Amino acid sequence: MSSLTELSTPEQEVFVVLLKMLIRADGRLSDEELDHLDSFMNEIGEEAWRAMFDSSRTAHVHVDQLSQVADRVSRPHAQSVIHERLSRVATADGLSPEEAAILNALAGVWALELVPPPRRHRRSSLLRGGPIYKA
Repeated sequence: MSSLTELSTPEQEVFVVLLKMLIRADGRLSDEELDHLDSFMNEIGEEAWRAMFDSSRTAHVHVDQLSQVADRVSRPHAQSVIHERLSRVATADGLSPEEAAILNALAGVWALELVPPPRRHRRSSLLRGGPIYKA
């Protein structure tokens, strides 16, 4: 897993804005998401994290404005790190449709080539003669 310390300060600020958007997307903050926030704070440093988090309080970005925020990150490695870390947060408590929309839109803006996770084989579907994989 890549580190947030590999990001420049402006890239970290974009990460925080996108993270807040992602957390607000499903209308709740789970314990799992809080664990990620604590981890991010420890990784970046508490003082820097709090400063970025506080400065982004006024940045209430709507999904329609996602590309404007994402365009501030031009390095492909930084884009990949940000998307990877946001994906971990989004899937920590189950991926909501709103979170999936944000991650997909972000991947589209940055033209990221994502490899979907392998689907799990459902034995019961085979026994019923239904589809092997269920989305």
